[in-house]
Amino acid sequence: MSEPMHATTTRQVWPAETLEAREERLLAEARARTGYSDFGDPDFLEGLRTLLRAIRDDLDDRPNDELKELIALLLDGRLHAEEGWKRHPETRDAPVEAPLIIIGLPRTGTTAMHKLLSQDPQFQGLERWLAAFPTPRPPRETWAQDPRFQAMAAARALLRERSPAVRTMHYTEAEQADECIYAMEHSFRSNLFNSKYVLPTLDAWWRQLDARPAMRRYRQTLALIGAHDPGKPWLLKNPTHVYDVEAVLEVFPTASIVHTYREPREAIASAASVMSRISGFEPSEREKQWRGQRELEVWAEGARRVLSAEERVPERFFDADYRKLLSAPLDLAHDIYRHFGLEMSALAEARIREWIAANPQNKYGEHHYSLEEYGLTAAKVDEAFAAYNAKFGLR
Repeated sequence: MSEPMHATTTRQVWPAETLEAREERLLAEARARTGYSDFGDPDFLEGLRTLLRAIRDDLDDRPNDELKELIALLLDGRLHAEEGWKRHPETRDAPVEAPLIIIGLPRTGTTAMHKLLSQDPQFQGLERWLAAFPTPRPPRETWAQDPRFQAMAAARALLRERSPAVRTMHYTEAEQADECIYAMEHSFRSNLFNSKYVLPTLDAWWRQLDARPAMRRYRQTLALIGAHDPGKPWLLKNPTHVYDVEAVLEVFPTASIVHTYREPREAIASAASVMSRISGFEPSEREKQWRGQRELEVWAEGARRVLSAEERVPERFFDADYRKLLSAPLDLAHDIYRHFGLEMSALAEARIREWIAANPQNKYGEHHYSLEEYGLTAAKVDEAFAAYNAKFGLR
């Protein structure tokens, strides 16, 4: 007998129902929770239906609580966004001018770079709770009393309790700026679910998608959240933007892009490890093999796409070396500002220095990983990333 694709020890069986009934139930529950009824353009249903089918076919209808809660959160968020646009219709077509967007293969320092530069008050960022519940950003002093903020803070606390190891890899509090992906997934067309869970059915569907519709809705979401600060530039971050880089360049034509890079052997091994651990499931050996191959294929293609974009419009990009991010982060920040003609105020520099001092590498523990654990070899990674290694002098 062959080994099962996945372990089932931490999963709960979903109610026996057709996919159509499940979809209707999930939508009805979201409407009841929020008090809103309009999900907007029904194009999101293709992604939701593909996800539900993947959970049935790839997880045997045995999702865990976090997966269920994430689906509910995204449906609620979509309803909140639609309600926000009804109240602020001008934000539908409002531009998002000159954002600074951090992209890069996962585990190349995108999160550290994002947190570093977010200390600069000239930028606005996508706070985790507002990515979940898009609305014009309220005054910060009111957040603690906002039921939506309280819900996200409680969810983040529960995640820490369920998965303590997540803090050693990637973690953001409700009030902190986080990745674009959590707002983009309101379209149910991003890399969120298939990166966290072993869902080959969803992954195959996602890889052939046109990213522009989800990116356009995301731009509208940013304009809604930033409605009170329309002239304040955004600082954004998402590793998956390397895969969708042409959509980013089209939808944000005035964006400046910081592209972090790192030795791919390290990045791919770390990515496979993180994605296996944050799912809340105990991965089987077969699942680990799938994960390793999946991360190699997706991010090798992402590297190819971003290198192609850089060759076409080099002035839009700054390549940031992971090694310098670790050894001289403030110098690297100054390099980025000079490249894009930005000014770093004395206050910004002081806050960045303070953040660096308070956040040494491995602050929450060291993350251990290897290629071999996920069925990969150094030679296989080097072959897939030959052009990337050559460009950055990594191999």
